[in-house]
Amino acid sequence: MLRCDRVYTVKLETNNYMKIVAVNNSLIDAAKRLDKEETPYMLTDLDIIQQNCKRFRENLPSFRLFYAVKALFTDEIVRAMDGLVDGFDVASQGEIQRLLNLGVSVDRLHFSNPVKSVQSITTAHAIGIASFTVQSRQELEKIATNAPKSKIFVRVKLDDTHSLVPLSQKFGCGIDEVKPLFELAKNLGLVPYGIAFHVGSQVLDVNVWDGAIKQVSKLVRMLNEEGIKIQAINIGGGFPTRYFNDDTEITSTASHIKKNIQDDMKDLLYIAEPGRYVVANSSVIVSTVIGTELRGGENWLFLDTGLFQSFLGAVRYEIFPYRPISLRQWGEVAVEQQLYTLTGPTCDSEDIIAVDVMLPKDIVIGDRLVFPNVGAYTIVYGSSFNGFALPKQKYLKEGKISE
Repeated sequence: MLRCDRVYTVKLETNNYMKIVAVNNSLIDAAKRLDKEETPYMLTDLDIIQQNCKRFRENLPSFRLFYAVKALFTDEIVRAMDGLVDGFDVASQGEIQRLLNLGVSVDRLHFSNPVKSVQSITTAHAIGIASFTVQSRQELEKIATNAPKSKIFVRVKLDDTHSLVPLSQKFGCGIDEVKPLFELAKNLGLVPYGIAFHVGSQVLDVNVWDGAIKQVSKLVRMLNEEGIKIQAINIGGGFPTRYFNDDTEITSTASHIKKNIQDDMKDLLYIAEPGRYVVANSSVIVSTVIGTELRGGENWLFLDTGLFQSFLGAVRYEIFPYRPISLRQWGEVAVEQQLYTLTGPTCDSEDIIAVDVMLPKDIVIGDRLVFPNVGAYTIVYGSSFNGFALPKQKYLKEGKISE
């Protein structure tokens, strides 16, 4: 379980109230043991990942769990969760091949990317992937030509405006397009199989699930009446992690999902593809302050990792969720604080990680900052722009640190 017995409180820049940051002490304590290690590095607690998988299963036991590897993908993470998940949600030939190289069987891969290249479809079909997700007529035609007789999921667009990261601008067809797509699939020799949807990433409003599942259930009933037998529903991801202690728990999300599955829908196969929930709170990034400046009356901290290596994914967020901790002052009480702008090491003026970040007033060059809850959608977006390397990956398992 996530331990937060040392309370870390911040004042958010867009609000006039305080929030308690969810911090895992095992990772902070391990970072203190690594005080001589070169930074930047990401430290991932594999025990936390396993706990998250188990907790997801406990709360949604009737769902097949496919981890979305796009969130964070390393060999060690796949091995740690391999026996705890049904399989892996993949989006590309590259992800498929990496998993096959690790010994994951092809029947445990769920290829849910709704727009794929002809080569990707052909290769996937050749190795035995038998189901594909679509959102357009053009995709159906590609699959019919290059992966005949495949099972088809149609991804439908639902309301995702209550999520941290909406997805519907790019993904999903309109509800009125679903039936024509399935009819075309049948005419092309494909097998109508399931409905897929995604309510957006990091959904904190649990009521969103009520409307989504009711809407999809209504759609399934209509299709069944029209002779299109739906056998599966893929509810995607959206399961929230806890960046702050008052963020939604998986128990509440799961409760809303389960209560909206009516009796006539319970015999369907249900699939979930969590990514952020499984890995976000498993990791910290540790960075060193390499410069301090007063610029235009504002306090700036220059760090040895920045937007381009570690935090590019956060530019879409309204509030920077990875509230850093001063490792030197960790556990101290009543440390005087002030606001800082955090920037990375590159010679690019856009390399600003976050503004109005509250940290101790006596931060100096050489101090280390720990960014908690960074396991999802951080270094997977990273590049070595300007010659600065991504954080090295380190692991924590049963208290022992390894690379």
